[in-house]
Amino acid sequence: MGARARLKLVLDATNRRATYNHLSSWLTDARNLTNNNTVIFLIGNKSDLTDQREVSYEEASQFAKENGGIFFFCGWKDKSFVHLILVFI
Repeated sequence: MGARARLKLVLDATNRRATYNHLSSWLTDARNLTNNNTVIFLIGNKSDLTDQREVSYEEASQFAKENGGIFFFCGWKDKSFVHLILVFI
């Protein structure tokens, strides 16, 4: 059995209009271009900017769950979960 393909979709948690609102169409496009065994990772970037956040952890996590994906929230400024994303995904 071979390795499973991985696909990462990154959303900017501080800008709903630019990223989160497009996730459904991006996911549809991705599924049309990959096989059924592809693991989908949804990564919420800028989690450390809590005062500017427009997309909550709960909302993004629910989207990932409903679409068969795995969700991570990360922040580059405070390095929260960045190591998991860089090493394991």
